[in-house]
Amino acid sequence: MELGKIGHYKAGLPATLIVASIIAVLIGCGGGSGGSSGLTTGTIGTTGTTSATSTTGTSTTGTGGTAGTAGTAGTAGTTAGTTGTTGTTGTTGTTGTTGTTGTISGNLPPNVILYSFGDSTQTTVNTINPDGTNPTLYANYSPQVSVIAPNSQVANQYAVAYQADTTVQQYDIYIVTITAGVINFQNAVRVTNGDYNNIYSLQFSPDGTHLVFVTADASGNSTLYAENIVETTSGGTTQISANGLHSIDSADDAYLADDGNTIVYSKFDTTNNIGQIWTIHLDGSGLHQITTDMGDHFAPQLSKDLSHVTWAATPASNPTGSYDIYVANLSNLQSTQVTQANGDNAITPAFSDDGLKVGYVLVAVSNPANSGVYTIGINGQGQAGVALVTNINSGLFWTNATGSSFRPGSHRTAQIGGMDGHIARLKRMGRWHGSH
Repeated sequence: MELGKIGHYKAGLPATLIVASIIAVLIGCGGGSGGSSGLTTGTIGTTGTTSATSTTGTSTTGTGGTAGTAGTAGTAGTTAGTTGTTGTTGTTGTTGTTGTTGTISGNLPPNVILYSFGDSTQTTVNTINPDGTNPTLYANYSPQVSVIAPNSQVANQYAVAYQADTTVQQYDIYIVTITAGVINFQNAVRVTNGDYNNIYSLQFSPDGTHLVFVTADASGNSTLYAENIVETTSGGTTQISANGLHSIDSADDAYLADDGNTIVYSKFDTTNNIGQIWTIHLDGSGLHQITTDMGDHFAPQLSKDLSHVTWAATPASNPTGSYDIYVANLSNLQSTQVTQANGDNAITPAFSDDGLKVGYVLVAVSNPANSGVYTIGINGQGQAGVALVTNINSGLFWTNATGSSFRPGSHRTAQIGGMDGHIARLKRMGRWHGSH
């Protein structure tokens, strides 16, 4: 495959990244013998012998109770000796407090591509220029965080899908204010109570008043939701609350367009075992099917001006085959295959600001060294390599000309990191060709 100018990454993570491994969460659980162990979260916490108290992400080992001294056996005589005294029970360790789960840089630059990579211990998100220059660390976080979404209307505010208890596969959404670049949950506001098995496609609406996201339960059933986010200020204090949570449709993944009202998403057809692309409005009205052929479609995104839609799909003749990128004009729904992955998987496309190109992730099954981020024109011309990353994840986003920072009135929305829900389904079905 011919590449343009490419930023190259080794499969291992850079030494300068802060590994966000979380050992302790909201509840402490054990101290000395028979006590509960306090857990903390942190940029990297170390497991306490008993419990841990986290201060800005650093865990401190709680002191367990000292075991009592065993009694001395009685002296043998004509009868058995007296029984020794039982040792006293150790005291319970102090419960750990919730700490940090990673770092984030804040404002997103204009006209950059966000991509993520990592393993089971940490996810790293980088930004890079479309020509492959200036790869820059944007965020890293532990497996307790599945996806992050910035609110362009409130400085340093993010919605985060977070697993509070590392022993249970359950996620909920929290509104977090980032302080000094640290993702800290000590003052976070929980806005869902679903205890979902996983959360995908999390986004703020451009005006910051709604969250859109997809959830999955333990059985693999997935649902597209929208929820109102309300902020009130009294006496200089801002309170965040949520109401109006409503399910929109079943969905594996979703993207809220820059108009703040149109959602494009993939919905799994259980009869034919394929995904199809649909659009719908935020209130659940205006349902419209985009794709109808027998290929497996997923990971759609709309162009910034809502004139085009892109997605990844297998051929209609081979729905369990490999994936390529397609682009369609919404005015006539005529689609064009723009990549030729030749047995590899071209997935999760995202439009450039001018709508003339798409960026995408290539999972190179034939040669993992070719995996990474690529761009191509919507006419199928001008393919170029941006970054080679052997442990690339599926998510991708291309910012617009203003980026995504605290700019009230700016119509920007983005999701940072996170696995695609349709790929998670394919993995459960044993149909995903690739390790990412």
